[in-house]
Amino acid sequence: MNTEFFAGVNTEKGFIGYLERYFSDAKRLYIIKGTPGSGKSTLMKKLASDCENLGYQVWRILCSSDPASLDGIYLPELKTGIADGTSPHVLEPKYPLAKEILFDTGRFIDTKKLDREGIISLSRKKSECYKRGYGYISSAVSAERAGKIMQKGGEKAEELFNARILSSLKGTADYRVSAAFTGKGTVLCNAFPQAESTVCVEEDVLEEIVLLGTKQNERMTLSPHPTHSDRFNGVYFHGKNIYISAERENGDPEGLEAASQAYALARKAFREAAEYHRDLEKIYSSAMDFTALYGEYSSLLRGLTE
Repeated sequence: MNTEFFAGVNTEKGFIGYLERYFSDAKRLYIIKGTPGSGKSTLMKKLASDCENLGYQVWRILCSSDPASLDGIYLPELKTGIADGTSPHVLEPKYPLAKEILFDTGRFIDTKKLDREGIISLSRKKSECYKRGYGYISSAVSAERAGKIMQKGGEKAEELFNARILSSLKGTADYRVSAAFTGKGTVLCNAFPQAESTVCVEEDVLEEIVLLGTKQNERMTLSPHPTHSDRFNGVYFHGKNIYISAERENGDPEGLEAASQAYALARKAFREAAEYHRDLEKIYSSAMDFTALYGEYSSLLRGLTE
């Protein structure tokens, strides 16, 4: 089964990451540190493919800003994995060498070849784009919440928000991000391929289902909402092997006019950030010794599968 999910979500509170949760039970975890364009995602894609060819199940963890890139892979049978530990999903070793092993792709960069001024300028522009994008998401979320209060009444809306918060604190819930907001809009992935059936319900109904599951102490895996920090996109019930997802028109968040305009601006800002990121990748990749990097590939593959 092809299982893939996102590293985190881009919300009104900024990026919320789940990598640390995903690897909480790992016995061995390689943490890659490095620059854009230093081959981290390409390396993980090759490792994922080779591990599958060896017969192992592989979970692919997608970048929340660029679903074509990987932020990690995990082999659940062996409880081993490899993750991008650089910003925004910073990972640091808690048990160095006993559990986590650092792998720095910066070792293979000839720093004399780098355009330092270009790196600083592009990094600042990229950061500003993300800052602007998160601001637009915040405006969109505020508009959606105001619309819900007008439609359902303040008391009902407040009750639902409290239920969402309560459901994240109780029960035995895990998290797996099945939808992320990107420069191309909301992108969905196949996070629960094992589910025997999938049911779509309205978001308010989904929240009530999650709360009920919490009260009954059901084993659940929650999928966070792609833009709201206090809502969910779906829930997988392990005992019933069913995935219940929120209905979303055209795969995008709710369509209030003010919210739609703000989301459009957020998408544009994220697309601009992606362009600056690609320019950064070009600078760093031109200074990379990829032959030396892949000279250590065999030891990485052994470390994941031994």
